[in-house]
Amino acid sequence: MEARIKRRRTAARNAAEVEAAEAAGVPMVPLAAPGRRTGPRAVQRAARIGAAEAAVAAAEVVEGSEPATPPPVTIPLPAPPPTEPEPEPEPDWQAEAPLPAVEGPPPEEEVEDDERAPGPRRRGPRGDKRSLRAARTETSTDASHYVVAPTAQPAQMRVRHYGVIAMFFLCVVVPSISYSWYLWTKAADQYESDVGFGSRTEETGSTFDFLGALGGTTQSGSKDMDILNQFIISQELVAKVDAAVDLKAIYSRPVDDPLNAFHPDGTIEDLVAYWQRMVLINYDNATGLMNLRIFAFDPVDAQNIAQVVLVESTRIINDLSQTAQADTTRYSQDVLRATEAKLAEARLAVLDFQVRNRIVDPSNAIANQLSVVSTLNQQLAGAQIELDMLTGTVPASDPRVAQLNRRIEVIGNRIAEEQAKVGANSDAPGFATLMAEFERLKVDQDFAQQAYLSALAAHDQALTDAQHKTRYLATYVTPTLAESSTAPNRPLTAFMVALIGFLLWAVTVLVYYALRDRR
Repeated sequence: MEARIKRRRTAARNAAEVEAAEAAGVPMVPLAAPGRRTGPRAVQRAARIGAAEAAVAAAEVVEGSEPATPPPVTIPLPAPPPTEPEPEPEPDWQAEAPLPAVEGPPPEEEVEDDERAPGPRRRGPRGDKRSLRAARTETSTDASHYVVAPTAQPAQMRVRHYGVIAMFFLCVVVPSISYSWYLWTKAADQYESDVGFGSRTEETGSTFDFLGALGGTTQSGSKDMDILNQFIISQELVAKVDAAVDLKAIYSRPVDDPLNAFHPDGTIEDLVAYWQRMVLINYDNATGLMNLRIFAFDPVDAQNIAQVVLVESTRIINDLSQTAQADTTRYSQDVLRATEAKLAEARLAVLDFQVRNRIVDPSNAIANQLSVVSTLNQQLAGAQIELDMLTGTVPASDPRVAQLNRRIEVIGNRIAEEQAKVGANSDAPGFATLMAEFERLKVDQDFAQQAYLSALAAHDQALTDAQHKTRYLATYVTPTLAESSTAPNRPLTAFMVALIGFLLWAVTVLVYYALRDRR
């Protein structure tokens, strides 16, 4: 059913276009020639072509020519196919009123696009809206509706244009010419002296390095060349160089060059700022090499300044080396002093014990006492043997028996007394107690002596390592003597001044016009 409704709408639209073309007197292209199509789309295309030809003719009439008007040709439309009566469909979005007749030729582009478009044209509300839009475009593109606008007036100079030109002269032309004139007429020549050096450290492996690895010791700190890099631009070095070669007098010699010369009445802070302009440091952190470019208004002065800088740099590296050596041996020296004090205390304790007990070596005294006890035991045994031999052979009243008994008794008492001195058979302090105290003091003395010997060996090793880890400044470029001036670079400096002025002028103009456009 929808297909039938579309066909009927197409036929009605074609009929309306043909009637509108006939009412407007637009000639129609004949379609009865053999090989031409006579369908609805062909009828539409013929109507559009006729409208275009009518527009061209109207344009020629406007220009003053009298084009020949072709006779109108009526194009028979094919009768729509018979349709069966159907119930009237309910109104929906497809039910629209037929489009009104549109006058005016369609643009050639639309005709060409229509001829090249493959397949059937889109139907429905969207297709009808597109046809209406195309018809309005055809009407608006009629040559009779074009109005020739007057040409633009020639540009004229304004006040702001003169201001931009004046600012260009003030920011670019005048500074460039003035500074260029100063460079080539007033600026004094500067001579360069180069010096290059690097810090070297000689390190020898120690026999106790494995102890440091086991203990996990690490070393950290700034490199010597980093310290030297900051020292060269410091006030201390500037003051020393000034005291050695009189920097203020050297840098204030050019009288006609006030922009590059140093003022003789300047302070040390001014001299440090000026020094950083005249000394260029090129330090390669990867290789640890430093190259200095020192400028002066005389080549000999530049070389002398470079020589003083080299001497002071060598001195600061030597001071760093001595400080590192002192830091390396400081701990070992402290340990050595502590062990020496402990050893002295232990020796004094032993000496006090010997003086108090009047014994040089208790072990020797005990050995002698034991020897006496052993001799008495032998004598006691001999007397006992003699008594046993007399017993049974002589009467008990024999004086020899009484004498032997007395001898045995005396020897026994002596043995008891001697054993009491050793401390074996008595609770009183004797040689055993003295020996215990002496052994304790002797152990303390031996331990202090061993600690002292270890600390002394460590101190000696620290001194050896400190001597092996020496720092020195290796110079690979001695201070050079210039033969020609290398600064100032007049062409480059003049170009940079012109470039900076131009950028300033351009930024100012852009900002002004941006603010003006926002009003």
